[in-house]
Amino acid sequence: MVISIYSGILNSPFIFDDLCGIYGEPRIRLHEFSWPNFARAICNSRPVATFSFALNYYFHQYQVWGYHLTNLLIHIITAILLFYLFDLTLTLTNATSRYTALMAATLWLMHPLQIQSVTYIIQRMNSMAALFYLLALLLYIKGRQSNSILPKISMMAGCLASGCLSLGCKENALTLPFIIFLYEWFFFQNLSRQWLRRWRAVLTCLVFLSAAAIRFYTGLAPWYVIQQSYLGYDFTLHQRLLTEFRVVVYYLTLIFFPHPARLNLDYDFPVSLGLTQPMTTGLSVVAIICLLGAAIKTAHRQRLFSFCILWFLLNLVIESSIIGLDLVFEHRLYLPSMFVMLMLVSLTKLLPIFCCIVCAIWTFERNHFWADDIRLWQDCILKTPTKDRSYNNLGLAMAVHQDYNSAMDNFLKALEINPFNADARNNVGIIHIFKGRTAKGLEHFSKALQLRPNFAKPHYNIGNALQTLKRQDEAAQHFREALRIEPEYAEVHNNLALIYILNNQNDLALQHYKAALAADPMLPVSHFILQKLASIYAADGQNKKALALYKKMIQSKADKGVYYYNVACLYARLKDYDQSVLWLQKAINNGYDKWKHISIDPDLEGIRSTYFYQSLGLEEIE
Repeated sequence: MVISIYSGILNSPFIFDDLCGIYGEPRIRLHEFSWPNFARAICNSRPVATFSFALNYYFHQYQVWGYHLTNLLIHIITAILLFYLFDLTLTLTNATSRYTALMAATLWLMHPLQIQSVTYIIQRMNSMAALFYLLALLLYIKGRQSNSILPKISMMAGCLASGCLSLGCKENALTLPFIIFLYEWFFFQNLSRQWLRRWRAVLTCLVFLSAAAIRFYTGLAPWYVIQQSYLGYDFTLHQRLLTEFRVVVYYLTLIFFPHPARLNLDYDFPVSLGLTQPMTTGLSVVAIICLLGAAIKTAHRQRLFSFCILWFLLNLVIESSIIGLDLVFEHRLYLPSMFVMLMLVSLTKLLPIFCCIVCAIWTFERNHFWADDIRLWQDCILKTPTKDRSYNNLGLAMAVHQDYNSAMDNFLKALEINPFNADARNNVGIIHIFKGRTAKGLEHFSKALQLRPNFAKPHYNIGNALQTLKRQDEAAQHFREALRIEPEYAEVHNNLALIYILNNQNDLALQHYKAALAADPMLPVSHFILQKLASIYAADGQNKKALALYKKMIQSKADKGVYYYNVACLYARLKDYDQSVLWLQKAINNGYDKWKHISIDPDLEGIRSTYFYQSLGLEEIE
């Protein structure tokens, strides 16, 4: 059933952070298996998830169905692991019921809240982290239950490896050691205070290890990094902390009632200015304290109920506390909601079947919006009409569909709501350029740079506009500035190579051409650049490199007989006369008819005695 409710999203386009995290991320463009390419793909704070995107790219480039299918498989495997975890946990609490475990895992699997972690491709970081998180916990439990030394050691080693893989997907896996400690205390030690006193040193070590991990991710000044994370937001650390109490309560309401009308990709959640601004802030603080108190109070009598609450709260700590992030995202509930589902199903027996059916219907209905980017952003605007980011993203979606007038309307609406939106300002400039209003476009690009000085795209766009105006030196300055900000900006390297070619600075052109292809091997490089560089290689005797460039040109423009002819000459230089004859035949079949040049070209001297060359009858021309 889960395959059917997600079947409609296999061709859903890249959306929101997919565009910069996957489509615009040069490090995932893996074209061949080699250690340098692997190292490049994993050189970031989430190497495991990023490497999975690189593998997707290797097998099918940017065909979205492969990315979606991988996400769906991860979701299904995670649900299977969750079933086994529930089953083991219920066994440990003497409440063995495979039906309860199965229904709880199924309810979680079908729940509409999981859509953002499945359909939203970039959130594979979230779902894959959860998969390895559960695997680590399962291996720990199995290791604890094993009576043999070797299996126990193997299971614990697997637990450690899975935990590291989870952390390599997303940083919220830092809660895993605390969850394992809590699980041990609840289900293996029966909440023994004596055991807790005996092992408090371990708990202290976990705190210090977590602090060390935070130091690793943030550098030598974690507090400075946290403060810097708020620069792009209109709320302070104090305000976010207060608001998150209301957000957590809102998350609980979404778990209990996830109707599609309540779900949103881009929330505009009101910020709490104080405990009474709004009044629900103080009420939410009280509610969370009461929830935590209930977990402590019922721990001995209802261990499972207590653990479910602590699992939910602990797994929200990282993303719902002091770090400067967006206030609300549904994908943050992927891991925290798991044991809440077990708690819900444990309370009733027949209701979960009805809930699974309703959730399946609502998930299918919600996926209808995710299947189309324009429809999705229109839904966001309907639910949060004051969010400038939603209008900007709707404008981008419409621009992709070549509805430039509607795109401009949405970009301008975004600027009306937030005049400081540098992305929208840059996008307005792009539309002006498309409409032939170059001066207007340049004006908006300059304003975008005033709003955000370290913004590479406006520099790139200004450079493009200046190139069309034949102001090559000024264009080069902006391209160089764009590369200072984003050194792997492939299109900028390509355009800068073109300028250097025109200025006969071939060494610099070659340097930027190589950088462009290193950043994006599939980049449609200008044929003028390729042809010029191929000529440079050929003149320098680097025939194999020249050959590769000509073949690259042929792949994208196969009707150019001259490219076939040059390949024939290069093969002749390499003394591969059979290939030379074959490519000369292709050149002639594709319209190359410079017979005089063929007859006197010294490169073809080695094939003049072949039957094919003799059949051309060029002796008379000679």
